[in-house]
Amino acid sequence: MTSSPASPPPAAPSDTSALDLAPVVPVVVLHDAADAVPLARALVAGGLPAI
Repeated sequence: MTSSPASPPPAAPSDTSALDLAPVVPVVVLHDAADAVPLARALVAGGLPAI
């Protein structure tokens, strides 16, 4: 049996490109994971492209 080499994972965006999108990146701590998606959607809807 032969195997092909695994593809490398896609490159993560650089810190610089993330800061170009949002010079202020909110840091969020949640006690209930069920709150994560609604909060993320609200932050993105409010104009924050990075959380």
